[in-house]
Amino acid sequence: MKTIHKFLLPCDNLSTIKMPNGAEILCAKTQGGIDISLWAMVEANADFEIRRFCVVGTGNPVPSIDGATLKFIDTVIIFGGKLALHVFEVVAA
Repeated sequence: MKTIHKFLLPCDNLSTIKMPNGAEILCAKTQGGIDISLWAMVEANADFEIRRFCVVGTGNPVPSIDGATLKFIDTVIIFGGKLALHVFEVVAA
């Protein structure tokens, strides 16, 4: 059975999240205007895997990660519209 789960995403440049295998990222949004969360559709009984994510502020350089590409997920506006952060998943090339 599939369910939708929320995962807190640190605003660090690069971070990892333990998620069920095959989790389908639906969106990235903020709750409370500060923290970024990812919502994903997951299989309830799936094993877990580590997924990597990158958060880049508008005007900042987008990092180049050896052996990987960046898959855009969403743009999140935080701090009352003062900061736009762009969320990418780091995917093996």
